[in-house]
Amino acid sequence: MNPTTTNELKSEKLKLGKVFLIIWLVAIVAFFSFAAVKYAGYKEIQDAGLTCAALASSEYDSPDREEVIHDLYMDMTRTSYLGQNWNEYSGAIRDAMEDALEAMGYDDLTYIPHYFRYVGFSEYFMGYFLFSHAPVLMLCIYAVLLVLLIFTVLYLTDRRGQVAVEETAVTCQKKPGKSMQFMIQDINSVELVGLKGLKLKGSGINFKTLFLKNGPAIKTAIMDKKMVLTKTSPAPAAPAGGNMEELKQLKELLDTGVISQEEFDTKKKQLLGL
Repeated sequence: MNPTTTNELKSEKLKLGKVFLIIWLVAIVAFFSFAAVKYAGYKEIQDAGLTCAALASSEYDSPDREEVIHDLYMDMTRTSYLGQNWNEYSGAIRDAMEDALEAMGYDDLTYIPHYFRYVGFSEYFMGYFLFSHAPVLMLCIYAVLLVLLIFTVLYLTDRRGQVAVEETAVTCQKKPGKSMQFMIQDINSVELVGLKGLKLKGSGINFKTLFLKNGPAIKTAIMDKKMVLTKTSPAPAAPAGGNMEELKQLKELLDTGVISQEEFDTKKKQLLGL
């Protein structure tokens, strides 16, 4: 690698590490806070139902909350018991629970047994909130988290990418210890891409880095140096008659698709002595 020159222009990265960390912390706290609020509402209805059940029957008056919840759920959902049809009895329990909860001011309850299916926040969170609660809303939340994850991964994988513009070459680096140097005259295009990115393309050149502060300045520097080098480069010597004829044949082969553009360019340089 050539030593750094006084006219070298280096790319500068946007410092987004702390920004992503803060966004992730806010997203995680907001997500679990939302889940906790939804569980608080769920538990409130569940506790009210337990109170109603305990008042209605001593069968549900056990101090073991988890056992009572389990028994209520089983009694409201079982269809048969000891060979007998249980549907009528289960339906009566569900109707009685619904009437009792409505009398306490809990309206618009859909499936009453649902409020006695999960015991504790972790069971509610894993069994219902993550996958079943408000599917459209949860899909939107997951989509936001997925986009945030993609941006974070892109930033982490490209945070060491650099471009250094020298007098006649451009040094590109994806990560420390792995850099490539391209001659400016071999670079065919310099593009500004999304996420503050810069893309270099040319013969054997395909490099892209993102999150640059000074991407436009890097592009301008490369294009200006390429223009200067093009103006100062000596015109190639005219090919000999035989070479000219061979060039024409090569051009015909290129036009008909027999050879590729890369093969044509390589052979052309050989014939022109470049």
